[in-house]
Amino acid sequence: MPVEPKIPHFRMTLRGLQQLIDKHWCLASYLIINFDISEIVQLAEKELPAAFTKELAKHVYGYMYENKMPPAEIATTVLNVAEDLIAGNEVQLRAGDYIAAQKYMMGKSRRKA
Repeated sequence: MPVEPKIPHFRMTLRGLQQLIDKHWCLASYLIINFDISEIVQLAEKELPAAFTKELAKHVYGYMYENKMPPAEIATTVLNVAEDLIAGNEVQLRAGDYIAAQKYMMGKSRRKA
């Protein structure tokens, strides 16, 4: 019996989701005090690493279409990205979400080594 996706009327391929995250990501930096705003602007113009985008898209897709809960370390990040997509907004990786995802992915790569 096929699994009913969490969002049945919102369909997107994994590759399409990956491209959307990569194209429209925006790192919203909260809780930064006395920070040179030009550095944030320069960061926002950079592309996310391909491995990061691919991994994040895999978890968002799994959550939205395969009823798979993401790992606890990145659950909030995945749910926030899914919420942005469903609302029709650009993906906004909040500072805490980005940091959590980076820690998870770095830890995962260390575990493989």
